[in-house]
Amino acid sequence: MRGDSMDQAGLLDGGYIRMIAYDDVPLSLRPGTIVVLERASSDHSTFERTVKQVEFVNGEYHFRPRSSNPRHKPIVLPQDVDLFDETSEVRVLGFVTAFINPIPY
Repeated sequence: MRGDSMDQAGLLDGGYIRMIAYDDVPLSLRPGTIVVLERASSDHSTFERTVKQVEFVNGEYHFRPRSSNPRHKPIVLPQDVDLFDETSEVRVLGFVTAFINPIPY
C-alpha cells in the first residue's frame, strides 16, 4: 500500500493489505467496511486504486479516507449506482480483511 489516506485506521504507507475480491465472495457493503475501490478516468484509459471506509449518509455512499492528511477527500456517490459493474467509473474491487504494516527502524 502506498500513501497516507488510511493512516488513522492503522493502514500505513509501505504496508500490505489482504483483500477478498467481490467476485469471489459477494458480500454487501456495511458501514465501517474497508474496501478497495477502482476509479477510472472518464475514457477508462487510466485507473486509480484506493482504500476507503464505507459510510451511508442521506441516501449516498461516502467512501471516506481515514487520514491525518487533510488533502484526502471522500468519494461520494448515490446509493443507486452499481458499484460492482466493470463499466462504472467507480467500482468496488473487494473487501479488506487484514493488513500488515512495516516495522520502522
